[in-house]
Amino acid sequence: MVMRHGCGTRKPSGLRPAMLFTLAFLLLGTGAWAQSLTTGALSGVITDPSGAAIPGAKVTLTSAATGSVQATETQINGSYLVPLMKPGNYTVTVEKAGFQTAKQAAVAVAVSTTGTLNFKLAVGASSQTVEVTGEAPLIQPQNANTSTTLDEKAIANLPNPGGDITMLAQISPGAVMHVQGGGGTAGLSFNGVQGNAVEYTQDGMDDNDPFNNDNNSGPSNMLLGQNSVAEVTVNTNAYSVDQGRMAAGQVNYTSKSGSNGFHGDLSWQWNGRALNAHDFFDGANPAAPVLQKPFDNVNNWTASVGGPIVKNGSEQESVND
Repeated sequence: MVMRHGCGTRKPSGLRPAMLFTLAFLLLGTGAWAQSLTTGALSGVITDPSGAAIPGAKVTLTSAATGSVQATETQINGSYLVPLMKPGNYTVTVEKAGFQTAKQAAVAVAVSTTGTLNFKLAVGASSQTVEVTGEAPLIQPQNANTSTTLDEKAIANLPNPGGDITMLAQISPGAVMHVQGGGGTAGLSFNGVQGNAVEYTQDGMDDNDPFNNDNNSGPSNMLLGQNSVAEVTVNTNAYSVDQGRMAAGQVNYTSKSGSNGFHGDLSWQWNGRALNAHDFFDGANPAAPVLQKPFDNVNNWTASVGGPIVKNGSEQESVND
């Protein structure tokens, strides 16, 4: 008599394919997670003159504003990734024994994006330094986000009557501004999707109006002035994992912070009847006198100052008000 156990042939557990899928997702999504709503990232590949990868090369990023340093080394395939970087301009230096040091200044890191900057090192003594000129490419192959970014200079020079920071997002493709708010219009909409489906964040925190789910800025409850904004990033398609809470788009504001030098700004915007045109219908009837343009007198002042502060007599921190 032969005794058989009823175990039979076991089918593969459903957990294993799920684990494989999760692992693949983690590997593929690394580039997207290198940045967040308040930080950016920089990646690239370091090669020699023949195009072969250079592993173990040291990549150093030095902030132009604060002098802070972030460093990493290239992987076996020559790639590097510096995640969670504060937005701003950096000097990138690449060093490897047996190769000339390469350096590129004014490399911009934008919020919520992962930039790409590749280097091809020349053979030679590491004491030699090659200054690389030219701007880093604007494409970011790490994700499919359709993003528009305004830096501090662009924000300062963009006309914005009233100082409502929602106006900064209107330069994005597909953006439409509305006079009225709420009721599905909410001041700003993208690509025909209603305005209360736009997600607004300030320094990574949700900043939507709790009643209409629209923009929480404007004259009545402005939380951040235009001169206090460092960057604005608008994403209208293919949201990465740190976005995508709304269907129409993601508008992310980051505030200014201090640097190693004192700085500030002062602006004044004025509008009066002398700058305004007549209404189209003012001269429609030749027999009627031309009406006087309505009185208008608008004054908007803004100011900010920032710089380093001394801590414990030696260490420095930065602040911006």
